[in-house]
This record gives sequence, C-alpha cells and structure tokens, in this order.
Amino acid sequence: MENLATHLRLPAWLDTLLFDRLGARYHRARTGMNVIDWDRDDVRSYLGTYFPRSYAEARCLFTAWFGSHAAAWRERTSLRVFDFGCGTGGEVFGLLDAVARCLPDVREVAVAATDGNHHALRLFERVGEAFAAHTSLRFRLHPLAFTVDDAADLRVLGDNIAPASDLVLSCKAVCELVSRGVFAPENAYACLARFCLPRLEAGGLMLLADVTTYNPTAQAWLPDLMDAGLAEAGCTVAARNAGFNQTFTVAHSRQARDVSKIAWRFITKP
Repeated sequence: MENLATHLRLPAWLDTLLFDRLGARYHRARTGMNVIDWDRDDVRSYLGTYFPRSYAEARCLFTAWFGSHAAAWRERTSLRVFDFGCGTGGEVFGLLDAVARCLPDVREVAVAATDGNHHALRLFERVGEAFAAHTSLRFRLHPLAFTVDDAADLRVLGDNIAPASDLVLSCKAVCELVSRGVFAPENAYACLARFCLPRLEAGGLMLLADVTTYNPTAQAWLPDLMDAGLAEAGCTVAARNAGFNQTFTVAHSRQARDVSKIAWRFITKP
C-alpha cells in the first residue's frame, strides 16, 4: 500500500492511561511469547511494550487500507469485529481510531475479542472504558476468556462468537500457538484461517500479523510458515508487507522511537 505511514506518536491521553494509571512498564527486549501463562506483572510489561506497537501497527495499516478502498466501506454505518488473541487490545483500539478517522458514517462498532489470559482481558476492558471518552464512536466490547489447545477448542469457540464479522484480526497471537505446538503437525496459520474465513462477511477484511522470528518448535521462520498456511487454506491475500517484514515505529513517554517489525497480510473475502 503506497500510502502506508509507518510512524506515529501515542495519543497523550492513552500514554497517560497506560503508564501513569494502569502501571504499564516498557521493556525494549521482551523474550518469550507464551502470554497465556503470564501473571499480572508480566502483563503490565506487555501493556507497556506491545500495546503501543500493536496500536500503531493497526492504526497505520487500517488507515492506509480504508484510504485506498474508501468506496467499498463508504456506505457502512456499523461494523462487527472479531479479534482472535486480543491480549490487552492494542490492535483493537488502533483499528477503532482508524475507523473514527476514515469512516465518518460508521457510528457503532461491536467487538468480540478472545484471549486466554484473564489479566490481559481486564486491562483490555479498562482501556476500553477510558477510550469511550475520547472517541465519537459508540462501541461495545465483548471479551471472552478462552484458551485454544486443539482443533476441538476452535469448534467450541465458534459456538460462542457471532457467526459473521466485517473485520477479523489476529495480531501476534499465532506465534504462541506455534510455540506451544497447538495443531501440530498441521500449520497453525492454516488452521486459524480456516476457522476465521467462514466467519468473515462477503466483502470483509482480515488482518493477520505476527512477529518475524525463527520458531524452533516448527523449525521455520514465522513469515514463511504464515505464507505456507495461507496458501494451504486458499486465502486471497490482497495486500502484504514488502520483503520479509515491515518496520513500524511509535513514540511515547517511555521511548522516543520504539521499533517493531512484523509480517502482515490483508485477506479479503469476495
């Protein structure tokens, strides 16, 4: 996407909320992505490190997409969103900001979000409570505590979420499934795509984004594993980062230029 911006500053109110009110802590190098097992202190470190990055990535990506495909979204007045592995919600609030900026006719957004960490979901809700005072959007958050350990769990999850969404997100979540060997020997990205695509409305959009590290469990680089899985699931990849990964930067009170590198794919459903 030619109009993709890759740097922004965290809004001042959000910066204050994260670091002064919610006790977020920034750590440049955060190792290990088994977020499901993290305690409250671990999640506060996640909030201060990954939330700003995910917020920036999602806001930049969706702002560029909506700007390039305005006609396809212009007549919508409400949206339904599903986020698989929402964590503390950085990508959700980045998306909501992009919607508020780019889709002025959208007045209501319903967000169903699932994650296996209760501490992360509580922080997700608290950010949502504050976010409501800083946006013109009317939005509803429906967080669901749910752990996926095998394909049967996906079927149960499917019975507990809305049957169709306009937008589907999964950001930095599949890497954990890969590390835990969930779905092995099947490709975890293919399994998630097969789960999400039937729940995406015609004309809808899915953002799949992940870290770009080498995974010793799968013995593969995650972007390569992602592409193989999406091809296996027959996905239509409408846009993707050039090369191996995309660099984004976000500025906030704890770091003037925090850098993240992700592999991202926009998947459409005709």
